[in-house]
Amino acid sequence: MPHWLIAALLIVFIVHCIVFSILTIKNKSGYYLGVTVTFFLLVVAYAMRLWASDWSVAGIKGFWYFRIAAWVLAGVSIYLTLRRRRRPK
Repeated sequence: MPHWLIAALLIVFIVHCIVFSILTIKNKSGYYLGVTVTFFLLVVAYAMRLWASDWSVAGIKGFWYFRIAAWVLAGVSIYLTLRRRRRPK
């Protein structure tokens, strides 16, 4: 992936992280917390990919650990959102 695309995605993830952080603080219910942490993990992963791409643990690039954690948390967030919407009120 070219550096300009990684930098562009990093900017997009930073903006989303800021917006969802504001929503999390305003809402105070934790509804956006999973999404906020997911975008934070993506910010860390893409920042590492730009500036610490040679860092690795057990032969696996370091940014992959944060990226996989973001995928798992995104899946959990989607599941919880669908579960909330299906609950009868």
